[in-house]
Amino acid sequence: MERTVRLFLPLPGDPQPSLTAFLDEPLRWLPQGRRHERGLVSTLRAGGMAKSVLVQVGSPWVVGSTHWRSLRWDPINEDDGRPERLLPAFDGELGLHVLGPGRVTLILDGRYVPPGRSVGAALDGVALGRVAQRSLERYLEDLAENLQTAVPTPAGC
Repeated sequence: MERTVRLFLPLPGDPQPSLTAFLDEPLRWLPQGRRHERGLVSTLRAGGMAKSVLVQVGSPWVVGSTHWRSLRWDPINEDDGRPERLLPAFDGELGLHVLGPGRVTLILDGRYVPPGRSVGAALDGVALGRVAQRSLERYLEDLAENLQTAVPTPAGC
């Protein structure tokens, strides 16, 4: 059973640095982003857990005052590049809603299917859904910090 997630995180200060970073190379702002033989990898954290996810980030587009990028990830074991079956994949959109100075919101809107079929869905409903929610909140917080502190890519790179 698919679960829907929709998170909003207000960002303080001038929106321009965050917007500039958001529109640039995703490695600038993905939490612990790095290149892997299979593509981009980022780290998803919650509590003491840290897991690698193979990430696909789409090109930016604009609707009204919100800049969007598609965001998809699949958990992997970085040592051998194989899928991690105990964690769900995520498919959604990442948005940066800009209304002016001090009025910026980072948005994560998407879906995941708990692993483990009906047993996994039952566990997700009872307890693991809260873990997934907190993991996504933490990811969004890490991503927001990176957007706000990203160093501009030099021209011509």
